[in-house]
Amino acid sequence: MSVGYTTTKYVALGFGEWLAFSDRGRGLKVSVGCPGPVWGPMIKDIPYMHEDAITPDEAADRVLEGLAAGKFLITTHPMTLSQIQQKAADVDAYVDFLVGFREYALSLKANGRG
Repeated sequence: MSVGYTTTKYVALGFGEWLAFSDRGRGLKVSVGCPGPVWGPMIKDIPYMHEDAITPDEAADRVLEGLAAGKFLITTHPMTLSQIQQKAADVDAYVDFLVGFREYALSLKANGRG
């Protein structure tokens, strides 16, 4: 829910895309990792993320699989890719989804559950 977190995710993806198309001709292969919930301090106080959380070792394995397959966009959860596809198909509906999700997350926090 943080503006800094969200903004830096977009910066990292955009920078990765730029590196990927600018330097592939010189043999540089670029991948960007887009992990979903991973167990650790960042999500320990966010209960709604616990259901889908994976261990750091599982996340590392999925990233290594993506690297071995030569993928640019490496996700750790199928839901991440479907959210990206939803955004591409209808940005307005995606923003509406995020508005609803934010309201849900804030209501959990207000009630001491997230």
